[in-house]
Amino acid sequence: MTIHRWVCICVCFLISPVSSFAAPLLDLTIQHAGQPESASFPFDVTESASNLTLSVSSSLRSGTCEFRLINPNGDELKNFSWGKLTLSDHVDIRGVTGEYSAVLTPHDAVGETNLLIEAAAEKRGNSLFVFGGVLMIAIACGYVIVWRMRSHAAWRWFWAGAGVWTLGVALKFIAAYFAYQPVLEWSKERMPHAAYLIWGCFYGGAYTGVFEIGVTYLFALWARGMAKNVKNAMAVGIGAGAFEAALLGLGAAIGGALASASAFPVAGVLWLAGPYERLITILFHTASRVFALQAIAQRRILLFWYGFLLMTLVDGIATYAYLADVLKTHSPWWIELALTPIAIFSVWMIRWSLKTWRTDSGVRQGSV
Repeated sequence: MTIHRWVCICVCFLISPVSSFAAPLLDLTIQHAGQPESASFPFDVTESASNLTLSVSSSLRSGTCEFRLINPNGDELKNFSWGKLTLSDHVDIRGVTGEYSAVLTPHDAVGETNLLIEAAAEKRGNSLFVFGGVLMIAIACGYVIVWRMRSHAAWRWFWAGAGVWTLGVALKFIAAYFAYQPVLEWSKERMPHAAYLIWGCFYGGAYTGVFEIGVTYLFALWARGMAKNVKNAMAVGIGAGAFEAALLGLGAAIGGALASASAFPVAGVLWLAGPYERLITILFHTASRVFALQAIAQRRILLFWYGFLLMTLVDGIATYAYLADVLKTHSPWWIELALTPIAIFSVWMIRWSLKTWRTDSGVRQGSV
């Protein structure tokens, strides 16, 4: 998993509880030219909300501007003035619906003010993100339990998968600290934008190929039991993917619980993107590692490169989403949609390995 794939996942499944995909209640850009008149901007809060998110960005060259927020009962909820200001704040409205007013009173103000007001949903919505995190953990456990019951693979091979994943990710972060971002920044300054995106996708995806699949391959040359048979190889792949899913699920559940305390908004079924992403990503981890281990067992190095390219492609897509700022304008579901055909192909890869894996004596093992 590339550094940017971690970023995408965090944005999709941890920061999503604090991000609103709904239309803003009020979005203004006001040019001040020294006029003294107050202006009132009404907006409706039609659904129960616990608070409003207020964002102000102002670059006045002179003078000041006063802001007041009035609720439908005529009560003043907020009152402050500024010259130059960048502010993001939450206003407790205690679920009161109706017509609110944002009143701006300039005092010899010259310059520009940007004002954005959005509604935040009730606390109950973010319990879905907690449930989504729990579901991610359940999916991870489900993969492990199903394969354990079907194959009777030893628990140590599942833990071996978790261990090589941890080692690979640790080495990747160390390498990325010194070389990842500097290389991308250097490329961005010297390449056309399209070429930069293509190169960035390959470079970001290859980090996963090298540090996850490559590390798995090298470690298995020492720990030969990982590639002894298909049931061990499957356990290694599932262990790697399930361990990652459990960690991310735990983070998503904690993030959802913390966000609930602040009553941030929820956007539709976005909370399901995390569980779905884990459901298909474990397939990527399994197929790529099984191919890498089968390459050792059958001395067919080409299989390693197939597994390498699979993970490079997957994280290349995630890197593109980061470099092109896809998440700013599109739902994370578009990324999952792009990955779904690769997940289907991964199932075929796994089935192929189950049918073609042979023991050291050359006898085909068949599916377990």
